[in-house]
Formats: sequence, structure tokens, C-alpha cells
Amino acid sequence: MDCLGKSLTFVLIVLFLTSLISLPLVNSQSQIQQIIIASDGSIIGTDSIRQNGNVFTLTKNLLIPITIEKDNIVLDGQGFTLQGSGINPIGQRAQAAAINLTCTNVTVTNFHISGWQAGILGVFDNNVIAGNNFTNNAFDVAIYANNYRVTGNYIGSGRIVGNNNVISQNIITLGDYASGFWISSSSGTIIEANDVTMTKETTTFISTDNGNFEVYHNNFLNVEVNTGGAFLLIITYPPNIVFPPWDNGYPSGGNYWSDYSIRYPNSTEIDSSGIGNTPYVSSTAGPDVTDNYPLMAPYNFSKPIILSQPNQSPSPSLSPSPSIPEFSVLAILTMFLSVLFVAVIIRHRKTANSALAEKHKPKFRRKA
Repeated sequence: MDCLGKSLTFVLIVLFLTSLISLPLVNSQSQIQQIIIASDGSIIGTDSIRQNGNVFTLTKNLLIPITIEKDNIVLDGQGFTLQGSGINPIGQRAQAAAINLTCTNVTVTNFHISGWQAGILGVFDNNVIAGNNFTNNAFDVAIYANNYRVTGNYIGSGRIVGNNNVISQNIITLGDYASGFWISSSSGTIIEANDVTMTKETTTFISTDNGNFEVYHNNFLNVEVNTGGAFLLIITYPPNIVFPPWDNGYPSGGNYWSDYSIRYPNSTEIDSSGIGNTPYVSSTAGPDVTDNYPLMAPYNFSKPIILSQPNQSPSPSLSPSPSIPEFSVLAILTMFLSVLFVAVIIRHRKTANSALAEKHKPKFRRKA
């Protein structure tokens, strides 16, 4: 190999090694482990959240969690998905929280949140969780603060520690170990105007260490799935807790129970009020639940309309699609120069080989 060829080869090797070094550095920077909406409104860790005033909107599905530090904003998922790594059959070992609210006066809406230990974790007061679709989380919401409103969601589970939190106008589906609401060290919790459906006999609707909550104007559906109509499995610590009646008095009324007319066929309506004259009593694992003013027909409330419907693949697809690798300007330039040098070497060698062939080409003399 001549001097030029050796020099070009050396440069090519150096450039190739440089490209190998630069690419992992770029990729490592793109592997962000957390997105933060900082207190000054800056967005750290992604370009997939856009800001317009006090509204922050998601623009694609994400596999990493979001922490909100800024007060007085709306975070709109626009129907996209925050996908966690999933949980095991007893609801443990999921990734932590999809959305962590370290802020106040914030509304989180229009997300599909699936596969996390906590879908939304709230540790600061006065926030709203509205219009979201929760699936396959250990706890869909985990509230360790006061004055939350959880409304208009597809939801199945919650951890409530705090005062004056309201769970209303949701579609609540109870079906496995992780379902139901764990209410402790709290007072003033209100569960009202929800559709509550049980899918298994062993469903837990409420676990609690006190009776300081209210349950009324809910539609308890599919009650008949549980033998004898004893729909509510309620676990209490200690077991001698006294529950207040599960109603809002007369004439406001209590809850609708889908097996009410079956269990109490002789009941009649009180003065065209829509309320039955026989209290509904449900045996539970704890104290019995009594609804003194059961509703004769389902309670009418505005059903949630969210962008990602439950039990359907969200749009766009939840599965991460193959992405185009991200390269730095240095990496792109390096690869371009590498290709250029290869082309020069090939051309140089062809020229040299042609000259060498011409030099050693046998010469024939014409006979006289």
C-alpha cells in the first residue's frame, strides 16, 4: 500500500472509532427517566409536551413518568397513553407513579394510564383528576392530601388518605385483588353518583379504618353476580367500626341496587319520590351496610366521555413503534466523511491498479 493509501486508511479508522464513541453518548442522553414540568413552567426531559399558556398537552404515547411541580395548570393527555411496565398478579412491583402531583390547583385529564403502581399520585392539596382511563394499575389514584375531586374517569381502585376528597361521576369497575378503595386516616370522603360494577364475588369495594365517609346516589350494578345479593365485601380495621347509613336522607335518597326488587319484591315507592319503602341491607365482611332510602331506578348523572375508551387499544397504538435513531451532527459528519474516504481509497486503488497494469503490459513487436 502506498503512502496515500496508508494515510487514508488511518484517517478512516480514526473517524470510525470517533463515530462509535459519539453515538452512545447521544443515545444515552435520549434515555430520559423522568419528565418534569418545573415550577417555572419549563418542560424537562421531553419535547412531547406542548405549552399554551397554562395548558400543557401531550403529543404522543410515553413510557416514562411525569412529575408536575407547577401550580394552576391543566395537563391534557389528548387520549395518549402513559404505559408502565405492568404489575404482578397481586398488584405489586409496578413502576412507581405515572403522574406525580407535587403541586396544587392542577387538573389532569384525557390520559390512558396503564401498568403502574399508582396511576396518579397526589401529595399536595386541591387537585382534579378528570376524564381519564385507568387500566391494570395497582392503584389508579393514590391521594395523600386534601380536597381532591376524582370525576368522570374509568377507574377501579384508589388509596385515599386525607380529608374532603370527592369521588363522583365515574365508571367504577371492580374485579380483582387491586380493585376497590382503601380509605384510611381520613374524614369527609364522599363517593357519590358513580356507576359501580362488580365482576367477581370476592371483590373488595372499600377497605377502611373508620366510618367517616359517605356513599350515596351510586348505581350498584350487576349485584346479582354475588350469591345472595351480598354485593359489598368491606374490610375494616378494627372490625367493630360503625358505618353511617349509605344514603343522603329523604327526599335526596340513597343508592340504586340492581337486585333491590328481587330481594324486596313487596317494596313500594314512597309518594312518587323514586325511593323504595324498604331499606336495603347488605351483609359484608365487616359491619352490615344499610341504605334507608334506596332508589327504585338508576341515578341519572352525566356519564364520562373520554378520548381513550376502556378495554380498547388506545389510539395511537400502545405498543411503541420503531423509531429512527437520533444522531448528532458530529456523528452524521463522521459517517459522511468515512464514506467519502472509502470512495477516495477505492478510486485511488483503481487508478493505481490501472497504471500498474499498463506499466507491466507486454509489448509485442510486429514481425518484419
